[in-house]
Amino acid sequence: MPKHNHVTLMGHLTRDAEYNEYGNSAKTQFSIGVGRDFGDESDFIQITVWNRGNYKQAVYHRDLQKGDAVFIEGKIKQERWETEEGNRSKLVVDADKVVRIPKREEQPSGQEFDDNFDADDFDVPF
Repeated sequence: MPKHNHVTLMGHLTRDAEYNEYGNSAKTQFSIGVGRDFGDESDFIQITVWNRGNYKQAVYHRDLQKGDAVFIEGKIKQERWETEEGNRSKLVVDADKVVRIPKREEQPSGQEFDDNFDADDFDVPF
């Protein structure tokens, strides 16, 4: 059965991650910029990472820094609150999975990205 609320994103942090503890729980928050397929436009999306049971996901991601590339899987939720001006809301991604994408200089030897990749350079035995 397909998941009805599932989002997959890849982007760069727009600011350093913020980590907070709340008794037995913790969360890390940051926002990412996600480019569009057309023009120079980007969308900026708030990401929240909570601890999940014994998996200390929020702790693992508290050191993410502005500019880091990340892959995110999660669910979209709407946060609502009241202010003196009235009711407010925003959409946030509640992340189930966050993977930091290593920078080129962090790639292990022999696994660097090749901007000039050409499939014709490889012999395929079939």
